Amino acid sequence: MLIKGLDMPGWAEIDERRGRLYIMSWSAMRHGRRANGWVRVVERSVPSQELGFLVREALAQSGTDVPMVNFQDPAQSPMTPLLDAAGVKSYQGYARSMRACLIDFDDVQQRFLIRPTRNESRDGLVDLPDAQIWLPATANDAEVGEAVLQGIKRSIGRSTGVRRGSGVDAAKV
Repeated sequence: MLIKGLDMPGWAEIDERRGRLYIMSWSAMRHGRRANGWVRVVERSVPSQELGFLVREALAQSGTDVPMVNFQDPAQSPMTPLLDAAGVKSYQGYARSMRACLIDFDDVQQRFLIRPTRNESRDGLVDLPDAQIWLPATANDAEVGEAVLQGIKRSIGRSTGVRRGSGVDAAKV
């Protein structure tokens, strides 16, 4: 199964949080990207083929030149479905205990880029370029799912030993 006839780029994020995977679709605005409200949640033990299918679905939901919304209004915020699915009140609460992997579909070069990240409290998600995985657009669902699971494994969550605002690692004190 190929994505949208491979004629458009796509973006997705897969977060591992408390034994579950949160699969989100992202869309492009005039100045950057943002979640678009499409979210699916599965157990971490999901078969690779099913995960790959959900990643393709998330990428297919991506849009370009989408309008800005009022993130303060829960009815408009594309983050509301994610927060509801995770049972948290804020993205900060959600992000505290997650590892994230970003997936880009390059429609020009016909390939997937799986981008593991490091979750830093101040800087948000930081790419780990040396850990990236490239796959051709012809990869099947199981191959996409396996690569995403490898990307999650290579991603780094927030350190639990750092006290907020102190800059001191409590584990070393």
